[in-house]
Amino acid sequence: MTAKVFSASREAVRCASCSALLFKSEPGALAGVVEIKCRRCSALNVLRPSSPNPIASRAAEERNEHHGSRFRGSA
Repeated sequence: MTAKVFSASREAVRCASCSALLFKSEPGALAGVVEIKCRRCSALNVLRPSSPNPIASRAAEERNEHHGSRFRGSA
């Protein structure tokens, strides 16, 4: 029974060119950029997460703050 509940909550990801089913996943399952080639039309589909990864964006902010403080005196 849990398999039916799980399969109902998954979303289908389809090829942007020919609408062939590429895979099914839970909402929010993508953590980074995924490139997948369609088996039907050979189009390269680039998938990105619907919301940014909070850990990765926090690390990027910290890097920018670190580099920004080093160059403040020269501006």
